[in-house]
Order: sequence, then C-alpha cells, then structure tokens
Amino acid sequence: MTRFLSLLLLAAVVAGCSTGRMNEPSLTGDLRLEASMLSPNKNIVENAAGQPELSMLVAAIQRAGLADALSGPGPFTVFAPINAAWDGMDISMMNADDLADVLRYHVVEGDFTVARLSDGMILEGLDGSELTVSTRSTGDPMLMIDDADIIYPNIEAANGTIHLINLVLDPTEGGMAR
Repeated sequence: MTRFLSLLLLAAVVAGCSTGRMNEPSLTGDLRLEASMLSPNKNIVENAAGQPELSMLVAAIQRAGLADALSGPGPFTVFAPINAAWDGMDISMMNADDLADVLRYHVVEGDFTVARLSDGMILEGLDGSELTVSTRSTGDPMLMIDDADIIYPNIEAANGTIHLINLVLDPTEGGMAR
C-alpha cells in the first residue's frame, strides 16, 4: 500500500494539484459519453468498457483482477472515476493488490441510485471502509461521495448502477483524493 500511496502523491505533484484533487475536470463539460454503448442489459464492466471516458477505470479493473467480480450478479453501485481523474497515474506501475484495494473502495454492495442517496449517508465500500454522501448548497453538481463530485449519475446496468465521479478516492486517507 505504501508504494501505491507514493505513486498517488507523485501523481498529484505532477498534476500540479495544490488542493489534494487530481486534475479536476470541469464538471460535465469535459464528459464525452457514448450513449449508444450504454444498456441496462449489460453489466457494469460491459457498460464501462463501451465508454472512452472510462478506459482508465476499465484498465485498472482488469489489472486488479476485478472484472469477473464486477461482472457478477451484484447488485453493485460503482463510483467510477473518469479518465481525467487518473491523469498523472500510471496504473501499469501499481501493485495489483493495492490497486484492487482502491477500486474496492469505489464499489458498494446494493443498487444506490441518486434518489436513494442522502446527505450524511454512510456507505460501506467492498474494502470495508466507509464512504460519506454529502450535498453542497451551491454549485453543480450538488451530490458528492467523499471528496468527489458525482458528475454523471444513474447509469443503469444489469447488475447495478454506475455514477461517474471526477476524482480517484484514496481509502487510506478517509476518501481524500491524492
């Protein structure tokens, strides 16, 4: 885990991140989703694999050996970092077990659409850590998971829901992005 945290810290420095957030993209303006590739009949991994904006996440899932688990029956809710959130990180250099721990933090058992999420709600990631839902009174979007904005919610999959977020969260830092 120490090697992973070192890589995350280096990535934050390289990205010029002074706020603890990695290359935070403008909210939905930078998103390019392939709506024709999304289907409620596909599982989470299949839906993610059809999205250029999630290619880094899909590569991380494969490297960490989690593709079969996230293709299983679920239901799961995945807080999926978009590509811009991964900028400056070389997942091929990360220990697969450490990467799996980080990814498990982004996944919750159960199907939680935004209608089921509320301010102050605590969710348990598959790694056993707690994620906190919060809302902001100003700005768009208004719903957050830990430090990340939910920038595109409620992508329906056969085995759960995907919410796109603008940060990669670090479970060892209580959800603080590195």
